[in-house]
Amino acid sequence: MYLCLGCGSNLRFDIATQRLKCDSCENSYDVREYDEIKYKEDTSMETPEDKAFYDSVVLSCPHCGGEVITNDENTVASYCSYCGASVVLERRMQGVKKPQKIIPFAVSKEQCRKNYKDFVGKAFFVPKELKNDKYIEQFRGIYMPYWTYEAAHEGELHTKAESKPERHGDYLYYDCYKVDGTVRDKQKGISFDAEATYDDELSKAIEPYDYRKAQEFSPAYMCGFFGDLPNVPEKIYSKEAGDISDSITKQRIEKISEFKDMDFDKGLQDDISKIRKMEKGESTLFPVWFLTYRKNDRVAYAIVNGQTGATYADMPASIKKYIIFSLILAIPIYFILEVAITMLPTTLLKLVELVAIVAVILYFCNVRKVKKRESHEGDKGYATLKADTKTEINKISKEEGNNVKKSKLSSLLLKLDIWVVVFVILIVVVSFAGITNFIGNIMPFAGILTGIVSIISNFKEDENVKRAYISSVGIVILAITMIISGVVDVIKPIQDWINYIAIAILLIGIVSCNMAIIRKYNVLATRPLPQFDRKGGEQKG
Repeated sequence: MYLCLGCGSNLRFDIATQRLKCDSCENSYDVREYDEIKYKEDTSMETPEDKAFYDSVVLSCPHCGGEVITNDENTVASYCSYCGASVVLERRMQGVKKPQKIIPFAVSKEQCRKNYKDFVGKAFFVPKELKNDKYIEQFRGIYMPYWTYEAAHEGELHTKAESKPERHGDYLYYDCYKVDGTVRDKQKGISFDAEATYDDELSKAIEPYDYRKAQEFSPAYMCGFFGDLPNVPEKIYSKEAGDISDSITKQRIEKISEFKDMDFDKGLQDDISKIRKMEKGESTLFPVWFLTYRKNDRVAYAIVNGQTGATYADMPASIKKYIIFSLILAIPIYFILEVAITMLPTTLLKLVELVAIVAVILYFCNVRKVKKRESHEGDKGYATLKADTKTEINKISKEEGNNVKKSKLSSLLLKLDIWVVVFVILIVVVSFAGITNFIGNIMPFAGILTGIVSIISNFKEDENVKRAYISSVGIVILAITMIISGVVDVIKPIQDWINYIAIAILLIGIVSCNMAIIRKYNVLATRPLPQFDRKGGEQKG
């Protein structure tokens, strides 16, 4: 614990002054000076720079297994920042391996709340709970673990380049060059989050951090804040960090004024990689303001970069607000159409079929995104949770990403519907122009085919989508009504009332599908409850 040298009260790291501050007697201390004073008082202590571990209080959630650390023994946490459970976290003392660097918090909680309010303020459809002041007050400052890499490119580079082509008559002329030179370049602070369940999408949403302001780690910076523990091996991102550093050096070379009119050989980046020297990744703590919204078995996160104030929030939609807004909007649209447009029921049926096909496209686009989100596609850190051997971890580190198998049927449906929409738009334009309407005969068959494929594709949904517990009844209802309306359109009954019944049935299907689309969107705007696996880790009991 960090105690005031004057009155013995707990110290906290004050963001405004970047010093340790006592709220009781108003004393303040420079972080480094305080560590030196403590060392002089107890010569048996190791220096903060030499000490590999430091004592900390580990708070564990009994629901999801998530853990945060603090150096305040009196801290009592009544909710979990990861799963949103309202529960008193379990406590234990533990030696935690000291990271090398830390970027201190620079954005206050007040500024954090303001940034968040500005971010969600214009989002009309978000649940009112997300804008509640009592909820926003629950922002918690957490230092998230990252691996930061340093790379240097030093050596002789031999490559080829071509000048921009010039046309002379029917021929293109360009000059070829052999480029030889010495490269000296360095990159620091290439970073990747080291918490497997901290979604890469979240961490990238609030980047970048200014690594130049990173400090040598001291537990003093964590006074008044929490920290998380790394559980992703350093080697997982080393290859990707090397590729990024090569790309940065390549861009710097191409921007040299003498080369601005040249196109380098495609193998330039490979040549650059041959003179690259990578340093082992350093464990670094980055500041993040964290807020959790939980509903049933899904959670939504709001995060604010604790250094720059960059903000991101998962924003689910309120179905109640959507329905009210749609009903209000439908009234003026109905009167405008009633007054301005006179349309035959057969033409109206084709237009409604077009709307239905668009709804199917939107639905399966969301299904595809759900598959990607729920399977953590491309998230190497998350993939390590299921890696039980060093061989598996090495394999993951060499991969471009953790790809998920795509549904060929859904892809076929999407491509099919895009072309159908193009044809239908042409049909409508041509029909209203009074030229011909024979192409309109394609529409009912397109609707029937789309309905059949939708039903088949729905029952072959990916397991990751099924695990989201989202009903697909809406798309099934729409598919059935598309088949029914398509059959009516093919038969072309003389009685108008039959067409109007088909239109009404199809509209019911579209409304049902829209509800399903919103539910799918809410899956995309939220996340499954995290389940942490703290196997191994760099901790000392």
